[in-house]
Amino acid sequence: MRLINTTTFKLEEFIDNDVPPYAILSHTWAKEEASFQEMQGCDEIVRKKEGYNKIKQCCEIAKSDGFNHAWIDTCCIDKTSSSELSEAINSMYRWYSTADVCYVYLSDVPSAGDPKADGSDFSRSRWFTRGWTLQELIAPSTVIFFGSDWKQIGSKSSLRESIIDTTGIHLDILLGGSTEKASIAQRMSWAANRETTRPEDLAYSLMGLFHVYMPMIYGEGGEHAFLRLQEEILKISDDESIFAWTSSRYSGLLAVSPAAFSQSGHIFASKKQPNSKSFTFSNKGIRIELPMKTISVRDERSEERFHGVLNCVESSGSTAMVGIELVASAFEKDVFYRTSTSSLFSVETSEVVNLRTRKVYVEQSRSTTQGRKCGRYLIKDTPLLRANGISLASGAYDPDGPGLRFRGFRFFSRRSRSKSDKIYRACHKVGDELQFSISNPGRTVDWIIGAIRFEFGRQQDSFVVLLKKEMLSTSIEIGTPLIGESLEDVALSYGIGRRAPKSTGESSRRRWKNESDQLIWNLPSRSESILVTTRKQIVSGESTIVITVDLI
Repeated sequence: MRLINTTTFKLEEFIDNDVPPYAILSHTWAKEEASFQEMQGCDEIVRKKEGYNKIKQCCEIAKSDGFNHAWIDTCCIDKTSSSELSEAINSMYRWYSTADVCYVYLSDVPSAGDPKADGSDFSRSRWFTRGWTLQELIAPSTVIFFGSDWKQIGSKSSLRESIIDTTGIHLDILLGGSTEKASIAQRMSWAANRETTRPEDLAYSLMGLFHVYMPMIYGEGGEHAFLRLQEEILKISDDESIFAWTSSRYSGLLAVSPAAFSQSGHIFASKKQPNSKSFTFSNKGIRIELPMKTISVRDERSEERFHGVLNCVESSGSTAMVGIELVASAFEKDVFYRTSTSSLFSVETSEVVNLRTRKVYVEQSRSTTQGRKCGRYLIKDTPLLRANGISLASGAYDPDGPGLRFRGFRFFSRRSRSKSDKIYRACHKVGDELQFSISNPGRTVDWIIGAIRFEFGRQQDSFVVLLKKEMLSTSIEIGTPLIGESLEDVALSYGIGRRAPKSTGESSRRRWKNESDQLIWNLPSRSESILVTTRKQIVSGESTIVITVDLI
């Protein structure tokens, strides 16, 4: 560990067992910070920096409090060394917790104001919005706050009510109690509205709070880093509140950001059931054992849906346990997808006792796509498509979405098939993307033609996505229906189907211009476009064609 001498301003190295008493600084970074390299050969230019003045003031206060050494992140870490930076980040929580005192410098808070007043400058300080400062508030036993002029304005203890109102952190944890007393969901909620300069740091700054360690991989992205953090947490914890989050984005069983826990600060880990479950990771998803409450069974119009009951309750003393909605896969046994991520569900403890407990896999998506999307559906479960084609009822769309509406699907085959030769489709919401898949279980999908109609509420913004797959070649086309023209008429005008078009007018024959597996189409009355892509995926040895429609 490297510390700065509060008298000489020289940096000194210490082995863990020989670290002297020290003060530690918490602050928000500014443009003119003094780095490790600059402090080695400190000249007049460095001394004029605002960051140097911050170091000087901290050292003077620490020295007056009887400390010969201090730790300041700007100059005590050589950030040009990736190994040293990684070690420092993994050790940060411990360094703050073992400090004798933590000085918090609030550059945007005048010391003359009342920090306890409603809407005070203190409660609105930028310091409370930064990711790294969360652990810097919780870990040290003694925290003293200083205003912009370096005059003391209070301590963590004296300002506890204002801090609790601002952060949501429990009093006993704020004043030194173990963070293990709070559920994972509660701890995540404390970080829900915080930000970091580098997106990965939002996950890395939480490692100490959950007592996990992992390598730093800058460039992996914030979502991937947060997924890795949750996976590390699950290796040492059986607290199922980690799955109790809400978001408008689908990701699977794990959230993609602490922001998903913004409404989960009230959730407590339950002690009414033994916490002896383990989680495993596989290419099928996360394996978990849950009591399953049946919501709907599979038939021609609906999917097999459940509320998987988590071992946590809605609030302290509550008898209502938290449930998440899961949909069973039509392709793989015991594989489920999380849906309706915008809300959690209540299941009374008395009801849970009578539910069947199942060991299931919940798929976790790691894909991240830029831009706004339509709302995602995956066609699985529900009616069968046979050789002579079948129309799906309209209404399989998200009523809360931005307006894109699924109106119908038609499958066409160029040759007859036996009744046992079934082609499945299914439909359930899994996030911010509109996605359809067509599968022929037990054989390779070598020839498929289909049409899917969408509408935005205006006739000119309606469109039909047509798919054509012959052996190794797949292409898609977009057609615009005329007023009163049916989905089948549009498909027939492109030469799809068995009978001739009804009319000889404009829609009687259209050209299939696109021979690619992706296509961009501009919406006539909007400044937005539709990106349609198709891909082939293999599920349990079965070939599936997936069509994805994005609003870009």
